Amino acid sequence: WMYRLLVRLLEFSFDIPLYWAVGFTTSHFMAELDFRREGANSELSREQLSHLGDSVYVPRVLRATEKVLVTEWVEDTVMISDVKQIKERGFDCKRVVLDSTKIFGYQVFHTGHVHADPHFGNLLIRAHPTRKGKHQVVLIDHGLYVDMPPKLRMEYAKLWVAMVPPKNLKVVEEICRGWGI
Repeated sequence: WMYRLLVRLLEFSFDIPLYWAVGFTTSHFMAELDFRREGANSELSREQLSHLGDSVYVPRVLRATEKVLVTEWVEDTVMISDVKQIKERGFDCKRVVLDSTKIFGYQVFHTGHVHADPHFGNLLIRAHPTRKGKHQVVLIDHGLYVDMPPKLRMEYAKLWVAMVPPKNLKVVEEICRGWGI
């Protein structure tokens, strides 16, 4: 109710149509409150991301009920935004960012099952458990996912390619029009 009210106020204040997305957004908010779904998302992501090797780690789900989620505890992590700690641990910040980008790129362009809440608190960095001097990205909080259909993933890829110099604005406009933008 509060979210719906806030969106209406934003629409009124800035004269921007926003309410069209409320149904989709609220259904995802409600789904995020069921920890069984989060557990299933976590396990599916764990399986799918295993194809990237061991640069990414998704903690194992030990138990998931509607109201309780218990996962494996992962020791000695820092948030991806803690550049000072990452450097102090001897990790290459550029490599950390590239590995993190690779994770989300793989989800968007290969699996279509995409972590939709990738803020700093959900991307943790730790020392790789078996490769001395290397880092590992730990991805947590799998409550909010979006499943992107193949057609959307292909259009999204074409959009990114069209935006890279030399830009193809005709393709960008066609894709955006097709999305109703």
